[in-house]
Amino acid sequence: MTKKQTKIITLMILAVIFLGFLVSGRLWFLLDLTGNKAHTIAEVSRNLHREIQNTVKITYYISDSLRAADVLPDEIIDLLRMYVSYSRGKIHLSIIDPIKERVDHQIEQLGIVPHRIPSLEQDKFSISIVYSGITIEYLDKTMVIPSVASLETLEYDITSRIRSMISNSTRTLGVIIGEFGLDWNVNFMFMQGIFMQAGYQIRLIHYGEEIPENINALFVIGGVEAFDETILKNIDRYIHKGGKALFAVKGVHVDLEQWRAGAMENNGLLDMLSYYGVDVLPQLVMEYSNMVVPNHEPSQSGGFMLYPFLLRVAPSNINQNHPVSSRLSELYLYWANPLEINLPEDSGIEAAELFSTGDEAWLMASPYYVSPELDFTYARDRARTQGKRTLGVSLSGIFPRFFEEDLFEYNSIENTEQEGKPANIIVIGDSFFTSEHLFMLNKDLRDEDFHNWIVTQTIMNMSFLIKTADWLGDDDDIMGIRVRAASNKLDKLAFQPEKEAAAISFIHTLNVYIVPLLVVFAGMFFILWRRSKIKVQDQEISENETGEENDI
Repeated sequence: MTKKQTKIITLMILAVIFLGFLVSGRLWFLLDLTGNKAHTIAEVSRNLHREIQNTVKITYYISDSLRAADVLPDEIIDLLRMYVSYSRGKIHLSIIDPIKERVDHQIEQLGIVPHRIPSLEQDKFSISIVYSGITIEYLDKTMVIPSVASLETLEYDITSRIRSMISNSTRTLGVIIGEFGLDWNVNFMFMQGIFMQAGYQIRLIHYGEEIPENINALFVIGGVEAFDETILKNIDRYIHKGGKALFAVKGVHVDLEQWRAGAMENNGLLDMLSYYGVDVLPQLVMEYSNMVVPNHEPSQSGGFMLYPFLLRVAPSNINQNHPVSSRLSELYLYWANPLEINLPEDSGIEAAELFSTGDEAWLMASPYYVSPELDFTYARDRARTQGKRTLGVSLSGIFPRFFEEDLFEYNSIENTEQEGKPANIIVIGDSFFTSEHLFMLNKDLRDEDFHNWIVTQTIMNMSFLIKTADWLGDDDDIMGIRVRAASNKLDKLAFQPEKEAAAISFIHTLNVYIVPLLVVFAGMFFILWRRSKIKVQDQEISENETGEENDI
């Protein structure tokens, strides 16, 4: 090859590389070699560029001090950059330290939550304020993820918000509140905000109002005593026609102002759920599982005490094979009632346990003693009631009508459907876990640290409720994001020190020894190969020259 040819080929290669950079926004690929595609966002997230008409701006507000102290912010940034890479230039990303850029007050007004964490600088203990939140802007709309403390649901949070903004449509969640002492505009403000940020519109359904058929899902909170026959008939009709509903109910009322509890008067709701296939028992579940309340006894100097009525559902007691409970790391229930599955014969209804207590749980029947000052009564029924108890159940199928005598009322000209349609029901033996301000009803529970702790647990519960609404509403592609995350094995290493150490050792050996040796062997191979090739060429030239001399 002549020098001129070499120069031309070199210039052509450089031109190809330059043109490749120019079209890299359209022609590119990302290679994920993990077995479960843990570092690849879901298909619905990758295809957002097909739906986006204008630019989406994502801003990650993260404090540099928090980024330096934890690897999570960099993992979040990697996820956000994947959105940018797949967006074909339609998603822009900014990463800002709010304190350094002096925008902390502005982002707090948007809803991003500041966190106070302990820090040690120059041998002095102090409290630092840090931020980790995301805003998503599209045209004149802005949605906020107030606090990002995990990767578990972040892709869902981002994708669902972007799709909601660009489609200019919202999913509708119907809500019926029937729990005494809980007011929608007082006790459910956090829930309202979380669901609105997830792209849901809340439709509060009042007593006696017919349940709209166009809602995506229905949440029934409480109602054992408050619901009359009219409400129950409307709910029964909704389920019969293929409705999807969550029932968060309990048969024992707990008065936190007086620290008293008593069985509720059942006006039909518990009978209707039993007819569908789930019995809510009038008992309180107890289990010692890291749940505490403030200790304000005069003989004590503050602090917290164990309170077994506040339940922490451990990961080992959660059904990871069901879409609703999959990837659920924990759930918090308050004065919960146990459930029993009792399906109607030959109904074809399928039931699945979502989560339960451990084997060490026990029950308290009437009379109930729930005051922290009466902790000596907690173990009264433990010996005869100890064992695993179901707390959440999923039912799927065609449910029989509870109010059969009223079928003719709904089989008019406007509605001639007599056969039921497939429906989905989830029953949780607790109505309090949906409310974030419940504990402010009692002066002993107004401890600021305890309230902040409860709000933190409420965020975990809200994640479960959003997953429930998604599953009930059959948002399959969005649900796929959450289900896919359940197969990520990287997080499980954190709970298996031996495997984690083995993985670290393998990665260290691979990078420090194996890869350099492979490079050396490859270099030696190519050197020997080139020498062998040159030797063969020299032999061919020598043979040709010898042949020519012989011819002469």
